[in-house]
Amino acid sequence: MPDFDWIIAGGFVAGAVAGGAARFGKLCTMSAIEDALVGHDYRGLKAWGLAVGVAIIAIQLAALAGWIDIGRTLYLSPRLHLLGTIAGGALFGLGMTLVGTSVVATGCGSRRTPP
Repeated sequence: MPDFDWIIAGGFVAGAVAGGAARFGKLCTMSAIEDALVGHDYRGLKAWGLAVGVAIIAIQLAALAGWIDIGRTLYLSPRLHLLGTIAGGALFGLGMTLVGTSVVATGCGSRRTPP
């Protein structure tokens, strides 16, 4: 049971660091996509690509070192409900677009308030 406490604490710390970095760096998915499509500014998408690449490499290295078993994750389980996952992601994206901001994507901030 002590390992479980370390997993929760590690997840909390990693999430806080990632959230702080995203907010400090103003890393927002919606504005990165909008900047790329409308303004032809690809810096936000490049930053997201780098973040995804680092995450993939880090997970694979941790799996190779034996620290984690990626076969037991939710994403590789045989009971993944793909339709629910896609529908949930689409609804979240639609809501984020309609509202103009997201509670989760704190890096965006509200677009209705002046900077």
